[in-house]
Order: sequence, then C-alpha cells, then structure tokens
Amino acid sequence: MLCNLCLSINTQWEVHSGARFTRVASAVLQYGLNRNKSKKLIIMKITDLIDDFEEINDELIIFQEDKDDLNSDIILSHGEVGDGGIKKENGKEFFYLIEVFLAKEFINDWKSGLSYSPSKNEIAQRLYEYAINDA
Repeated sequence: MLCNLCLSINTQWEVHSGARFTRVASAVLQYGLNRNKSKKLIIMKITDLIDDFEEINDELIIFQEDKDDLNSDIILSHGEVGDGGIKKENGKEFFYLIEVFLAKEFINDWKSGLSYSPSKNEIAQRLYEYAINDA
C-alpha cells in the first residue's frame, strides 16, 4: 500500500517499521533504482523481500545493518567501486550480505528440493543462513 511509504526529506524511500513490502513498493524500487539508477533506497527486513522477490532486479545487492541478526534492517542497492561492501544510509551502516541474483538462485534451488511450500519466515531464515555461512 502506498500509504505505508513516505518520501523523506533526504529523498530516501522508507518502509515504516512493521510495514509489508508490497507490489507498489517493489514497483517503486524497480523504477527508482533500476531504470534511473537513483539513490532512493527502501529500508526493510529480509522477510519483507520474500513476497515479491522475483520482481527485484538481479543487479541489486542486499546489504544488512547487523549481520548477526536475521531481523536487522536491510537495504537493496547497486554496488559502487570503493564502497568496501558498506553502505551508509540515514546515519546507519549496512554491510554486504548477498547479491540478489545469487539469493534468487539459492531460494529456487532450495525450494525445488522440498516436498512442501515453506513459509515466508522459513525462506528468509534459510536465505540468511546461506548468505552468512555459505555464499
């Protein structure tokens, strides 16, 4: 829902705490970051990505504020030469976690070997574990 989004003074898109990452936000993200290569970033949780994950541009990278906490804030951004895998946003540092294309490949491969459909939380947990331990 667009009402879950606000355009802050520093032109960053933010999803308020607890808000669901919606198709509208996904469309904004794809247009804002991928077509215009702008600096508009969405702050969210890993679980927020899952519903619309296939629609996220493969060229983006997931950066996480605290790599020791699955529920830590994340952002999606393009990598930049010399950033050292660290993005600074709204006074916070976000650290490289995994490229979106690798995350998509992993999730699709993992799900294809299951005999059930995993929950959004299970997918997020497994992706986080993979990114931290194996990627």
